[in-house]
Formats: sequence, structure tokens, C-alpha cells
Amino acid sequence: MSIGGIGDTRITSEGSQTMDLRCSSVSYLLSVEQQVDVLNFFEGKASAVHRGRKWAEICKEMKARHPKLDATKVQLQSLCSRGRKKRKQNDLKERDRCYEELEKKNKSSEKKLEENNEEKNKILDHLCESEIKVQQLENLSKEKDDLEARNKKLDALKVERAANKKEIDDLKMELARTRNRSMI
Repeated sequence: MSIGGIGDTRITSEGSQTMDLRCSSVSYLLSVEQQVDVLNFFEGKASAVHRGRKWAEICKEMKARHPKLDATKVQLQSLCSRGRKKRKQNDLKERDRCYEELEKKNKSSEKKLEENNEEKNKILDHLCESEIKVQQLENLSKEKDDLEARNKKLDALKVERAANKKEIDDLKMELARTRNRSMI
């Protein structure tokens, strides 16, 4: 008995194509109809049949239905188990392929994240420098406001001093007049 790979189509010595319906592979022992019967018997046998007798019963029924069948119990059993193994192997290959794709996506996304982090760090550095400059400007504007306030106070004091000086001068002149009058 020989089973080909997935998608293979082979022709038996009789010239008919045979295919294992469960895993798309070719069997030289059974025709499509015979494989369908084996699978139906395999899936239809109740668990009440003892394990060792199950395949003997399947083989007996297959020979009753298909008298020219020359496959043994072990060959039929291996045909069904190969289908399971192939499905399991294909599932594992598919999982492995999915994991590889995920790893590739993760690597590419990690690279993008690193690039984004570098750009964000540059922006953050620039913002920190800008913030320092803004703080310096705020400090300078506060100092300017303080200086303007002091200048206003000084100007007000100068005006007041000038007014006081004028008043003192006026008082001195009046005092001098009153002295001059009193001396006269």
C-alpha cells in the first residue's frame, strides 16, 4: 500500500484514479468507493465492539462488499490512521506557519516602535529645551514687570519729592518774607 502526498493524483495498475478522501492522498489499494466504505465502517462501528475485533469486523464487511479486495486488516487500519496523522501534521505545519508570520509581524512592529520611540525622544528633548526657554522668558518677563513697577514707584516718588521740594521752597520763601516783614 502506498499513499501519496497532498494533492497528488496517481493512477493504479488498472488505470483508475484512487484517492483518500480524508486527506487528499492517493491509495493504490482502494478505490474511492472502497475508501468511503472503510471510513463509514470506521466511523460507524460502536465502541461496544472490542478494540481488537473492530478492525477484524471492518475487514470482514469490506471483503463481503468488495470480494476482489486484497487489503488486510492492518493495511485498512494504517490507511485510516495515516489520514489522522496527515491531518495532525498539516495542522502542526499550519500552526508553525502562523507562529512564523506572527514573529515576523512582531519584529516589524518592534522596529516601528523603536523608530517611533526615537522620534518621540527627539520631540521630547526639543520640548524640554523649549520649556526651558519658555521658563527663561517667563522669568525675564517677571523681572521686566518688577523693574517697570519699581520704575513707576520711583517716578511717583520723584514726582512726590519734586512736589515736596517745591512746597519746601515755597515755605522757605514765605518764611523769608515773614522775616523780612517782621524786620521792617
